[in-house]
Amino acid sequence: AAAAAAADGCAGADERGGRAASARKLARRRARQARGPAAAMMTVLAALARRLRRRVGEMSRRRKLALLLRLNGACMLVEFAYGFLSNSLGLTSDACHMLFDCAALAAALVSAHVAGAPPNSIFSFGYGRVEVLAAFVNALLLVFLSCSILLESMERMLQPPSIGHQDELLAISLLGLLVNVVGLVFFHEAHAHAHGGDACACGAPGHTTRTPMAAGDQATIGSRAIFLHVLADALGSVGVIVSTLCIRLYGWTWADPVSSLLIAALLLASVRPLLAAAMRVLLLQTPPQLRADALPAALHELALTHGVRSCRDLHVWAQTQKENHGTIVVEVEPDAHKQWVLRTARGIFRRAGVDHMTVQVEG
Repeated sequence: AAAAAAADGCAGADERGGRAASARKLARRRARQARGPAAAMMTVLAALARRLRRRVGEMSRRRKLALLLRLNGACMLVEFAYGFLSNSLGLTSDACHMLFDCAALAAALVSAHVAGAPPNSIFSFGYGRVEVLAAFVNALLLVFLSCSILLESMERMLQPPSIGHQDELLAISLLGLLVNVVGLVFFHEAHAHAHGGDACACGAPGHTTRTPMAAGDQATIGSRAIFLHVLADALGSVGVIVSTLCIRLYGWTWADPVSSLLIAALLLASVRPLLAAAMRVLLLQTPPQLRADALPAALHELALTHGVRSCRDLHVWAQTQKENHGTIVVEVEPDAHKQWVLRTARGIFRRAGVDHMTVQVEG
């Protein structure tokens, strides 16, 4: 009898829970109907945006690069054609920038394949710097393009040309902006990690603070290069749209060269951090994060190690985007255990963020 009463009580509780869930679902449906079709559409769009973001996050970097390269290439051809037909410097300069975007995407796609090749007898360090070299060349080409747009813009400010095919110009600019928004969605994580993802708070042993370039796959210099390219191009598309509207509504023909000046300025502003980051790797600069905190602490810990007399000739550099290398000379006491000192020194610098440390023990 007690078991039957308990079973009846559970069944009653389940029935009451089911009625409560049905009531909540009905209340949500009525609330959506009360808000109207606009609110329902916003709910559907938000759900689609979440699904799209999840699908983009699941895509590999190479697949993103290939897809964005195809979209950029098609949009670039259309912009070049209508830029020449309408005599719009803004649209032509934006198409030139998209051309360099395509070159950057192609270089990043090729370097992503090459960088994974293992070391050999000729390239004993491997091919990790291929992507850095591609980003450096990309940055130099962007500087050249920006200077040429600046010169042409100044010439057109003195003699503003007539702009035709304004309806088509506006439509093509909107198409370019849409393609650039897709690129920003693909590579937004590179921007986030480059500005706020360089600190690690997981607390795992040996997992230390990294500079943005050494943060692994999350924020490679190639991804940052692509993000900066696409961001500047998106802002350039906005400039073309605004200048076209100014010409169409108010007859301000000078808006086209002014928008081109803004595009060139944005190009120069976007290329500066990329150029500096590539040069830091190519010139074997000590990573700033290690130089400021980790290396002095590691040297102090090594100097206090039993059997160590002195340390000298410390050199640390970013060998690739993912690895920091270094060398040091450690002088030990005559009775010190050299192999133990060697293992201890390597462990100290590995915890500091130096992945491969060559230690020369003397004494």
